[in-house]
Amino acid sequence: MMFHVKHPHFTHRVSARKTALTGLIAASALFAAACTGSVTPAKGWAPPVPGPNGVLLVQSGPGRLTTTKPDGSRLADYQIEGITTSTFFGLRQTQAAPSPLYAAPLVAGNAVYLVAYDGRVVRLNLDGNNLSQQWVTDLGEQVVATPVLRGDRLYISTEHGRLEVLNTANGTRITSNRPTEGRVWGAPALQETRIFIGTLDSSELLAVNADTGNVEWKQKGVGAAAGDLVLEGDLLVVPSFDRTIHALATSDGVERWRFAGDGWFVGRPLVTKDVIYAGSMRGSVYALDRAGKMLWRFQRAPLEFRAAPILAGDTVIAAGRDGTIVGLDAKTGAEKWTRSADSAVIEANGVLVDGAVYYSTDDHRLLRLDPAKGDIQTFNVQPPKGNGK
Repeated sequence: MMFHVKHPHFTHRVSARKTALTGLIAASALFAAACTGSVTPAKGWAPPVPGPNGVLLVQSGPGRLTTTKPDGSRLADYQIEGITTSTFFGLRQTQAAPSPLYAAPLVAGNAVYLVAYDGRVVRLNLDGNNLSQQWVTDLGEQVVATPVLRGDRLYISTEHGRLEVLNTANGTRITSNRPTEGRVWGAPALQETRIFIGTLDSSELLAVNADTGNVEWKQKGVGAAAGDLVLEGDLLVVPSFDRTIHALATSDGVERWRFAGDGWFVGRPLVTKDVIYAGSMRGSVYALDRAGKMLWRFQRAPLEFRAAPILAGDTVIAAGRDGTIVGLDAKTGAEKWTRSADSAVIEANGVLVDGAVYYSTDDHRLLRLDPAKGDIQTFNVQPPKGNGK
């Protein structure tokens, strides 16, 4: 049996040998599956992130970054243009449509690093209300995972397993190697000189030396991981499509413990000093102690939790893909409130800024949520039509 699966901006032909994995991906939070077996591409799940001077950086369209005030008012816009290709010996040029952002913007002081899905990497300078481009580099490969910043080096895991290292000053490539054959969607984690990378279809997790690019250890027992990896001390927490949260020793990759849930773990777990919170694609939010023992469980089908849980005071906030957001007591898991954002699809993680929680929707609106009451405000952060942005 053969069928098509639409990946962001390209199509793979998949054989029966990969049917199980493909069905898993198609039914996951990453895409909305259709009855025919085809899958609708997501629109880019880059989350809002805080910037300097109290601004928020929000994806307001495919490849477009908008800075806003906490009240949703727009300040500045920047658009990553689609890649231009030349044909007929350079006599004709074709520019592709802008590519969405799956990777979260990285902020370091006034520097902002963006990576579009088509592999274009941009450094911007955020000066007051202005965004100015410093450099652009085209990696030539698609990127889903959020990069890692280490000193003057930007580490980017491409979708097809390459690790590209760029000079942050000018965007030039320092090194390039391929430590894994697996696809990489989740954000790697950095610990001093090690970068930990999870893979989607090779079901392996590896530790790469950030200076040499050498693989220091490889672990093949964690299942397919599309979620961001989380570090806490010497513990690496891995959400997996095998319905399990894995906790590995950072020194050698040996599994310390595992927790089996009721569904795929796609979103990044929230790891605190004493508790680990994780949401599943079957509507469960779990609280675990640092040894992996369940403290409590909240469950409401048919919610699908892809966004990472957020802890605001004594409230755990979990956003479902359909725009349903629940507030839970952090100690007991008891429901405090439930709210719904009309016609919203929430694929991206949220962010807690100055006592409020912000989410981006797949139609590029910004939601502001009051953690105490659950009240939601919706802001349209897209530039007005016809202004060239």
